[in-house]
Amino acid sequence: MQLTQLLFIFLMPTILWGQQLSKKEATAKANAALAEAQMAEAIKAIKAAEKTKNLAVALCCNRHHDLYLHDRYTYLQDKQALEKQQSYYAQKKRSNKDDLAPLAARILAEKERLAEKERQLKNKGLSLAESFAIKSIRASDLELKVFFAKEAYHLHTTSGGSLINYFVYQAVYTTCALLEETKNDKLDFNVLDQPPEGYNRIARIRSIKVDKEQNNCYTIGSDRLLLKWKFASDSSSNKKASNQPKVLARDKTFIRTLDISPNGEQLARAGDGDTIWITDTKSGQTIKKLKRHNKRRIWDLKYSPDGNRILTAEEDGAGGTFINSINIEDGNTSMIERMPDRIASLAISNDGKYLAATGKSSEVWIWNLASQCHDFILSASNWDKRATAVAFSPEGNLLVVGYQSGTLIVWDIHKMKVDSSYTPRKLWRHKGSISGLEFNTDGTLLLAGSLDKTATIWTMHDKTYKGDNIDRLFPYLDPSYYPVELKNHKDWVTAVAFSSDGSKVITGTASGTLKIWEVDVSTYLNKINELFVSTKNSEDTYKIWSLYIGIDAPYKNLSRRKLYLDYLKASKQYVGGLNTQSE
Repeated sequence: MQLTQLLFIFLMPTILWGQQLSKKEATAKANAALAEAQMAEAIKAIKAAEKTKNLAVALCCNRHHDLYLHDRYTYLQDKQALEKQQSYYAQKKRSNKDDLAPLAARILAEKERLAEKERQLKNKGLSLAESFAIKSIRASDLELKVFFAKEAYHLHTTSGGSLINYFVYQAVYTTCALLEETKNDKLDFNVLDQPPEGYNRIARIRSIKVDKEQNNCYTIGSDRLLLKWKFASDSSSNKKASNQPKVLARDKTFIRTLDISPNGEQLARAGDGDTIWITDTKSGQTIKKLKRHNKRRIWDLKYSPDGNRILTAEEDGAGGTFINSINIEDGNTSMIERMPDRIASLAISNDGKYLAATGKSSEVWIWNLASQCHDFILSASNWDKRATAVAFSPEGNLLVVGYQSGTLIVWDIHKMKVDSSYTPRKLWRHKGSISGLEFNTDGTLLLAGSLDKTATIWTMHDKTYKGDNIDRLFPYLDPSYYPVELKNHKDWVTAVAFSSDGSKVITGTASGTLKIWEVDVSTYLNKINELFVSTKNSEDTYKIWSLYIGIDAPYKNLSRRKLYLDYLKASKQYVGGLNTQSE
């Protein structure tokens, strides 16, 4: 035996061990590379088809999906057969006359086989959904754009896709926006940009807060205006003149920070002056002024969870910051700590236990509010210049920090305390500084705004999933996960917020506009159905599907056309085809 063969045999266990260690990471990288390659291939094919005006070439880019309908059909047939076997087994078991062990073993084996087939079918459906979504985004023909967007949504939901998906969201939203512009002449249909009465424009939005009971949000801007906005439940109605904001106050000094009380009844704001202003949200009247002894700038403030105190990051006049706790009733102030550097962003956990602060460095300081003592410091890598935003999850176990580089770091507070080797999860999707972070009320979603003119919605916890797959339960942990990206901003995204029920996202920009986004993409899909009614029947939509996935011959005695019609009938409410008209 040659020396090289002996070395190979000797080193094989080591090689396999190394491959096993990196298998998950390698798979994640391979999946991400495959997704990028598929998107690039689809875009290239569409551009080539647009030049040649060849519809068949424009549609046929994913022939590896041509078995989807057949696999789906055979799975349903096998599932019905299994149900009959189970019913027969149950009847025989009651009689206790026959040996049912062989039948039970066959049923168990069939259940396992169908479970694996269902998993494969779901994966194929999700892959096909993303392919349809990419087609919709790139299609120039309006009818095809609508068809592909509907198919993408339908396949994604029926295949058990995640709560919100990047590709599907982009496809459905861009189609809805185009239809609003085409049918209703509403350019940027989900934008609030009307200046208040007596003003020509709105300045940069610095902060957004939303009340709990009504569809009202409050903003402060560089124009020193405190504005009250009412956004409609239907995002397409937000362009009406009745949604013009109301001026609640115009301050003499520059206002830098705004917060709303836990009960939604009060607003607190402060900035370069010597006063913290408390405003009633219902009447819009100032109900209290907390005067400060020195005209020190207040960089940020937050209500305590009980609503009795306001915590502030206040300039000390020497380049540092006082972290203060102010009693709202009597104005008495107690200092939590004096920091040597500027602190620009604060966050309080919902249980009132922790206060987090970020400033000029990448470090995040954490205080225990019960003892008002410094508890610990979160230190990120030195390459990240500065932490710019911070937010606690509602349960208080996660702390998300945004950085000047556009990075998000998710800290698990509990793990950090018990595991000395713990390293936080880093999320890369933004190319500009993170300007704002907010969780929705149940902690399933995280919203991030950035100076790269985008915002992202991250699925942190999928509570609808009942399995034990960690990457499915906490999608952001999966290295291949991609958040929903909210684009079409004309300027920096400078502030973000969720509506009180979590159904909408509000983004504010440096140009003074607000955009209202639906979290549930089915709202946009319903609007598409209202705005676009096609004359095509199921035969026409089948032809489009056939061209797209390369169907050109029957399967034995089953025609692909019949499989497609069965696919339509299997959906309780078919949203994929343009029409379910029978022949």
